[in-house]
Amino acid sequence: MGKCFARGFFIHLAGGCEYLLHEINIVQNLRLGAGEVKPRAVRDKLSKHGKSSPAFDYWKAQRDDSGSFLTLLCELRNAGTHRYYLNKVIYASSHSRPDNEVIDPRTKQSQQLYPGLGVISLMESLLKEAQDFIATCHHQLDVNAHI
Repeated sequence: MGKCFARGFFIHLAGGCEYLLHEINIVQNLRLGAGEVKPRAVRDKLSKHGKSSPAFDYWKAQRDDSGSFLTLLCELRNAGTHRYYLNKVIYASSHSRPDNEVIDPRTKQSQQLYPGLGVISLMESLLKEAQDFIATCHHQLDVNAHI
């Protein structure tokens, strides 16, 4: 598997999860500009206006949990885009394994969220986790929007 494909996958999947902040901005009418929508700004605006957002709380808890899929996903995205060393994170050799090994950029050890999974299987697992995560956030946004 090419590094560009893996890097693109991590970029787009993490971006989809982070886009939820924009949806929270809209639903909560925080009036942040597109370039201003970041976790700290959303939190500060919610606090300033005395608002709460279960979707934001859930998003933030997942992002702050070092053992969550979202943190691993964002680290893999950052390793490939900002730090330019995805080639050191995902080994392409299948000499001793039928698939690649995914190294956690934070520990430089084999990732532990999904032990023993190669790149393709890890991507499938991250995709499923992201789908569930986005669905949960959307449900909380819908419930919260009608209050």
